[in-house]
Parts: sequence; structure tokens; C-alpha cells
Amino acid sequence: MFPSTIASSARGLATAADALGLAVSAPAAATAFIDTHCHLDLTLKSARARSKGPGGPADEAELAHALFPPALAAVVDICCDVPVNRRGSRLADAFARGGRWPGKYYFTVGCHPLSAHRHTPEDAAAIEAALVHPAAVAVGECGLDYKKSTHRAVQAEVFRQQIRLALRLGLPFVVHTREADDDTLAILEAEVPVGHPFHVHCFTSSVELGNAILDRWPNAVIGITGVITYASLDTTPALLRGRGLAVLDRIVLETDSPYMVPANVRPRNRRVSHSGMIPFVAARVADLLECPLERVLTATTANARRVYGI
Repeated sequence: MFPSTIASSARGLATAADALGLAVSAPAAATAFIDTHCHLDLTLKSARARSKGPGGPADEAELAHALFPPALAAVVDICCDVPVNRRGSRLADAFARGGRWPGKYYFTVGCHPLSAHRHTPEDAAAIEAALVHPAAVAVGECGLDYKKSTHRAVQAEVFRQQIRLALRLGLPFVVHTREADDDTLAILEAEVPVGHPFHVHCFTSSVELGNAILDRWPNAVIGITGVITYASLDTTPALLRGRGLAVLDRIVLETDSPYMVPANVRPRNRRVSHSGMIPFVAARVADLLECPLERVLTATTANARRVYGI
């Protein structure tokens, strides 16, 4: 169960979002929060496609204003397609010029493991060039995904290359790992100095992997998404409960939008996740750790700022 205060203090994010059929009644949160992992372009396209009525926001910034509450301080947009399309730098420049983005916009650049078999030396050079932009804050997402791909050796090599790039540039990196616990840990142990920051995104792996990462790398964080609200996930709740309140210094919140709408979202018919749903994720973490929602938001926002330097 979620804290009873959520229902009594729930409010629509914005009248415009309600008109679009996209509003949700989020846990009331005065504390600023950060979505550390979203796919913004795809999220906004999905939201626009599902919105009601013939009209709609004129551009990305207007739609973001409709969807995102004032407490959303920043997003980290994950640009991990190859060939590199410079989407992050274009959005960052457009939002900076227009001055209408509701919070701060940052982005990462990398090669997703499911695209590793298409990664070329030209892509590697383009990734490094894109990271020069002042709003670029990390390499990734990169890593290993054994659920949907058989290109394991290629994934491992591209993962190592991106870790080495992050180390050389002095940037954090974002890890994607799915059904690859042992190999992910082996590569991290071989490549990553103890003090280097990184973010293991959408953590749904084993308790053992989570503890190994948090114990060995003091500046690493694990990302908690809307999956934490799903009854089918038991490992991440067990990890959080096992480490207790101290884990608040080692986690960040994310949506991985437009995917994985939290199970506690109201109305229930929302099918597009977005950064305004972070308070639902925080509410579940607060429930698991038996602490106030605001404490979760304060701690995770500080962690995001520390890891990403934002």
C-alpha cells in the first residue's frame, strides 16, 4: 500500500495535460526532482500521438509544459541510437534559445547494447564529438543485453570502448544490463576504477549484483524506475529493504519513458510514461523504506546532481 496522504493530496499535473487526455494525479511533491533516464523525443511523440482532440501543443516545449509539473527540475535524455543523430544537442539548443523548457535539459550519448552489432569506428568518433556539447553529461546507455540479442562478444567490446571513453573524458556512464549479471560485473571490475561514477539504469537484476556494485564503487548509483511498483519484481525491493535507509544515498529515480508506466498511476488507462511520473516511483521507494516521500525526493535529487554534475 502507498501512504494514504497520496490520495488525499493528489492533484492533476496541469490543465493542459488534462485536456490532452494525458494528465495524472501524482503524489503531491513540493520538493524538486530529476528524471535521470528518459527518451524524451520518443516520449513526446508518443504523448502527442495518444492525445485527444484535433488540437495540440505547437512544439516540444509546449507539450513538456503540459506534461511536467513545476517540481521537475531536470531531465537526462538518453540518446543511444547509431548512427548518432545529434538529437540531444539540437533539443538542448532549441530549449536554450526558446527559454520555454520547464526545467533543465541534459543528455547522454552512446550506443545501446542492442545496436552494438551496428556500431562502427565512425559512430565512436561521432559519439565523442557529440559529448563536447555543454549539456552532454554522460556516455551511454551502454552495456549488455542477453535477453534480446545473441551478439554477446560484440556487445562486450562496445561496452568496454564506451567505458574507456567515459574514463578518458572524465564523464560518468550509464549501464544497461539485462540477464547478464556475471559478465556485466566482470567488465566493470576489469575496466572501472573504484572512484569513478556510473549509473546502472532501471535496476532489475539480482540482489547479489546490486550489492556487489554498491559495495565496490562508492560513487555508483542504481536507477529505480516504475518497475519498482510492479508485483512481479522482487529483487529490487529486496535490495532496497536489505540496505535500509542508507540506500537513499545510492539511488536515483528514472522513468525510462515512454516505457514502464508505474502501476500506481491514476487514472489507470495512461499508457505513456513521462518524467512527471517520478513521484509515483518515489512513493513506492518511500513505502519500501518506511520514510517520507519528500526524503526520497531530496536524497535522489542530490544523488543525481552529484553523479551527473548538474
